[in-house]
Amino acid sequence: MTTINAAPDPVDTVFSRVTIPLDLSAASDRAIPVGVTLAGQAGVPIELVVVMSPGLDPGPDLAELDDRVTGIRGSLVQRSVLESLDVAGALTDLANGSGRLLCMATHGRTGIAASFAGSVAKQVLKGAREPVLLVGPHVDHVPERFDTIVVGVDPAAPHRELVTTAASLARILGADVHLVTIEEASHWLLLGSSATGPSLDQLLDDAAGLVSAAGVAVTTTIVRVGSPAPVLADVAARHTGSLLAMSSKLADLGERTGLGAVATRVTHMAGVPVLFVPGSC
Repeated sequence: MTTINAAPDPVDTVFSRVTIPLDLSAASDRAIPVGVTLAGQAGVPIELVVVMSPGLDPGPDLAELDDRVTGIRGSLVQRSVLESLDVAGALTDLANGSGRLLCMATHGRTGIAASFAGSVAKQVLKGAREPVLLVGPHVDHVPERFDTIVVGVDPAAPHRELVTTAASLARILGADVHLVTIEEASHWLLLGSSATGPSLDQLLDDAAGLVSAAGVAVTTTIVRVGSPAPVLADVAARHTGSLLAMSSKLADLGERTGLGAVATRVTHMAGVPVLFVPGSC
């Protein structure tokens, strides 16, 4: 394990609000405490959003949003109701809007909280050009603050955008970064074994250099063998106050290749929120 300590410099936030889509169910409400914690650390407002069918009276939905707003203390909260027949499309537009970090729950039976496979969350990930934070079914505890971002680095894919995004978020939150990769991983992407190319030590050294250059403390781990989803979930569980970060392209690749999508499994196994970062693979 390598440790690089660097004093963080002041940084402007890369998002101006945390947007939490809701379907007004208890399952989708699980994203609220995660979004509140992130917004509080970043010093930005919270936006609660419901998507409803056109022509309906928004009054009842706004009343329910107001009930949730009253339960949020210490943060500026905005709420809105959007009209659209395409929930995923409306939320994708929000995710791609200037200055928003979308934070949404993924597990349940209907609406926003539908199960990840074939869900609104999955469609948003495929269309989003900005990072999206998903709160899976096993996120039972939300820390008072997020202190570590655990980044899953796929040795077979480009990682610069993923790592630099995680480093930027870490600076905003006053957190550190922990990079992890797997020497002999099954089903990262198209490869079923260890990748060719630069050594994993060199891979993580290069990635750690990107984090250090952003003024963020970074540590690294190479796991000898294992499947990415349980490995990443386990590493995140070992770091108090953590969230995971990985490439959103893994969800699409898993679907197209017939492999069990790493993104799906990580979201459902992890006890921490997962930040999906778009980028080329």
